[in-house]
Amino acid sequence: MKVELEKIRIACSPITKTIFAGSIVKEGMWRNKVDVTDQVYAAVIEANLNQVHNMSFGDRTFELTVIEIEWNPTTQPTTLPKRIW
Repeated sequence: MKVELEKIRIACSPITKTIFAGSIVKEGMWRNKVDVTDQVYAAVIEANLNQVHNMSFGDRTFELTVIEIEWNPTTQPTTLPKRIW
């Protein structure tokens, strides 16, 4: 089956916070959905390390900052903050 790249969509599950890529058959119905969460995070980190970006979506503006940190699992939380959307 040929995949038309322009029809691939990326979305985040509101329940699991998993990022998926795939094609949509009809509203709310996925075909060939795969988990790409790790690949998306890795790409964002690689493309934006030590940078700050401001982005607007509609009437909301966000700041994206990517910095490398030393992480100690015994003293720092292991969960990400809740997403705001």
